[in-house]
Amino acid sequence: MRFTLRGSAATILAAMLVASGASAAVSRQPAGAASAAASGPNVDWSLLGNSYDNTRFSSLTQINTSNVKQLGLAWSMPEGPNLSGWETDPVVVNGVMYFTTATDQVRAVDAATGKMLWQFTPKVDFTRAIAGGGGGAPANRGVTVANNTVYLLTFDNQLIALQASTGEKLWKTVVADPALGYSESSPVNYWNGLLFLGSEESDAGLRGFVAAYDAKSGKQVWRWFAVPLPGQGWMPKLGSHGGGDVWMPQVIDTKTGILYFGTGNPSPDFNNSQRPGCNPWVNATVALNARTGKFIWGHTEVCNDVWDYDSDPMPMLFNVTINGKSVRAVGHANKVGKFFIYDAATGKVLAESPYLTKYTVPHLKPSAKGSLVCSGDLGGIEYSAEAYSPQTHLA
Repeated sequence: MRFTLRGSAATILAAMLVASGASAAVSRQPAGAASAAASGPNVDWSLLGNSYDNTRFSSLTQINTSNVKQLGLAWSMPEGPNLSGWETDPVVVNGVMYFTTATDQVRAVDAATGKMLWQFTPKVDFTRAIAGGGGGAPANRGVTVANNTVYLLTFDNQLIALQASTGEKLWKTVVADPALGYSESSPVNYWNGLLFLGSEESDAGLRGFVAAYDAKSGKQVWRWFAVPLPGQGWMPKLGSHGGGDVWMPQVIDTKTGILYFGTGNPSPDFNNSQRPGCNPWVNATVALNARTGKFIWGHTEVCNDVWDYDSDPMPMLFNVTINGKSVRAVGHANKVGKFFIYDAATGKVLAESPYLTKYTVPHLKPSAKGSLVCSGDLGGIEYSAEAYSPQTHLA
């Protein structure tokens, strides 16, 4: 689906393409591709979005429109018995592919051949946390590799550091109490000696947060909550209220040290009788100082949400030209079916797409009799990542 963003960002042309499988592309190259290209462009995919900007862009040209039909299966590996889903995003570092199963097992394999190098199976309590990958179903979306260390977040909120070459456990810490309803399914992000992670608590009435941990020791450095304490701001004093889940990893601008992420809906989910008006900073794009956790800016993308329209996906960073000047920008999508482009420094909305999926007008609120609306609660744009090419300026 393609749209042109007009107005103050008239030079931006974007095409919304689902790219959730992009990070696995390395595993589909012919067996000798990794070694054959060693002297050329980097064939690794070391970050979830391939770069800190999370654009999922690769400059490799070995596979193109003329030979893509010649691709075949290089190798495959089953996840294991009695598992219902596999949401991992593999990363490849120095020719080694690291990925997870739905039950938090970490595997390291030769990216070219699929040969198992090691695997680590943590002890995880899947009965306590209730949010997870959706309604309590176990899910894990991968690991982060930095400084010869593999970092894993488990369903029951363990942050574990492993030796990248052997899988040996180096340290472990617990980032939230799973008995309350918190859980984890997405990988951390690493920058400048810090690990960044978000919370998942579905609609358990808890306060969503983003936190930073020391990558060497696992000690918490700071924590920022997306919603205020009960009785403060828009949060009612009584009742099971909260929200602002951070389902996907954060994105950092390495030049400015600003951390960007999306937040989920407020709770209770489909009832706003006790939280009228706008509820910052849920259903939002938020920017924090990565070193301190200090709030910089935020923009609530759905106000007042009673449809479960989270701002799920990871943001991405790119430059746009406005009045002949290059401006650093943040692109982010919401389940309502819109894509927003912000000034990365200030949060000013530079451009906003039309609805990229069907949108019901008038948009009815939930009722006891039932209300039919589109997009549904699964969203017009879910957590699957977008991609951006600095060559074509298409996203």
